Amino acid sequence: MTKPRPDYTALTIRIASPAQKVQSHRNQYPEWGQPRGFSVDEFLHRETVLNGDERPWVRDGGFTTWVLVPRAEPETLNLLASCETYKRDSLYLPPGESTPRPTTAYGIASVFCIPEHRGNRYPTFLLQLLHYVMAEEGTLPPFPAAWGQPPQIEGFKDARFSVLYSGVGRVFYSKVRKGDGEGSEPGWVADEHSHRIWDIKDVPAPQVDGLEYLGADEVAKLAPGVGEYFKSAIASTGDKSKTRLAILPTRDMFGVHPLRYELAPGHRKTATFGVRLPAPEKGAPQPFFTYSYEISTKRPERLVLLYVQHPVPFEAVLAAAKHEGVASIEMWGGFAGWDKEAGGATLDREDSVCALAQYGFGGDDKVEWEWVEKYAWC
Repeated sequence: MTKPRPDYTALTIRIASPAQKVQSHRNQYPEWGQPRGFSVDEFLHRETVLNGDERPWVRDGGFTTWVLVPRAEPETLNLLASCETYKRDSLYLPPGESTPRPTTAYGIASVFCIPEHRGNRYPTFLLQLLHYVMAEEGTLPPFPAAWGQPPQIEGFKDARFSVLYSGVGRVFYSKVRKGDGEGSEPGWVADEHSHRIWDIKDVPAPQVDGLEYLGADEVAKLAPGVGEYFKSAIASTGDKSKTRLAILPTRDMFGVHPLRYELAPGHRKTATFGVRLPAPEKGAPQPFFTYSYEISTKRPERLVLLYVQHPVPFEAVLAAAKHEGVASIEMWGGFAGWDKEAGGATLDREDSVCALAQYGFGGDDKVEWEWVEKYAWC
């Protein structure tokens, strides 16, 4: 039976206090920490190290933990729902223009509600309020009176879009609407990019010459060049009848992925995080690709592609995966031409879905997200 809506006027969104932030991680542990082999203490330590105040992706409001709580008990540790956001430097390019405009986007992560509170639509309401925290003024439907007083949180209201990755299919987050009732708009709409997985445990390693394996520090140095490439290439990319959107790899976003892996139980100390290939011709830029890994107690380690600067043949990716001893390769986004490589990719368009909410661009069919990355939310 569907539970009645709670009294939204009695609830509010707030930036988590230090104690609430720790409690949100304790709440997540049974479902997200334990299956990856963490103890409770290891999981809490990981969050402290990964999102410490000194990290480039945390400074200047780059990382925030949000909680939904009763207005009358703002400091409670009985969290109705929680989530996290990463602020991302981004671009948008309207149709007919050639110079992209800077903007802010947010990646939403770790949306969570403990079992005792499920069925009350608390995560949905938390994220509906979050739209009104993040989006630029004037880009959303009016704030519903039935939700009480709108949130007034300084340092935000600067985004033209936000993204998240859904583990509950393509529909749920689109129902987390901007506004309520007539005049409301869909929330995070599933993007058309596919999630691909190659099972390579029985595929022989190819012989590819000239591969240069990169450590964490070397991979982090690639990000500024990628950001400049995005700025120069977005005008010739994608559907020119739509506003094209791109998230830049600033705030050391190429550095966060190796650290995330290195804080996981069972990580390999010899792991690499990228490969650079010889230039296709004299004077041309060197192609490269970056990656991290997924570790789970339920299956062998997997290589996850994060960014590909073409031309990169799939054989180079396969060679890297075999070099690292993993059993599968995962990819988000549309690096065309690889679906049939290594025996064919398994396409997943339901379980793992990247989704986007646009603010003020006239509709979800009016925008296109370029260069989708696996961990765009962080």
